[in-house]
Amino acid sequence: SKMHRSELKADFNYEEDDGTTNVDNRSVRVLNDTLFNTRWFWQNSAQFEQDDVDLLDFRLILASRLGYQPFDRDDLSLKFIAGPAYLDEKFENSTSDDNTITASWSVNYMQTFYDDLFRVFHNHDLNAPVDDFDSYLFQSESGIRVPLNRGLLASAQIDFDWDNNPSGTTKEDDTTYSVKLGYEW
Repeated sequence: SKMHRSELKADFNYEEDDGTTNVDNRSVRVLNDTLFNTRWFWQNSAQFEQDDVDLLDFRLILASRLGYQPFDRDDLSLKFIAGPAYLDEKFENSTSDDNTITASWSVNYMQTFYDDLFRVFHNHDLNAPVDDFDSYLFQSESGIRVPLNRGLLASAQIDFDWDNNPSGTTKEDDTTYSVKLGYEW
């Protein structure tokens, strides 16, 4: 019988300095994997983002991709996922709604150390439009998670995003350093 695993991730980031908003973004991502065996799976995902500082009204990424997981243990997880995706984005300073089919690639890595005293992680996604590979979008998060108590986690992480073809006055790169609290079950 086929087995499934699902993941829901939501982020909200806001920062203000001397009355000026420096960071104001939010995202939601839903993943559903259909497992063929212990290593191979098919992943369907939906991701929605908004960023008021970068004037991103919305970014929607829908993907259906093949995944390979050479390690799926409690202390080490590594996944490679590739396939087509649909990217739709609209910026406040643009009159058009840009949508395209992309070649999509993801890597997800997590490893625990010292009997789960802390976890190191790195996740990244690359979406390159099939009609213009130079207009790629790269998004990553790397850091350390510390399990606290009863499912609570504390994280220190660096998020790095690169839009190789930004809209209007939006800059290509965006780096965010953060400390977060989360919950896992």
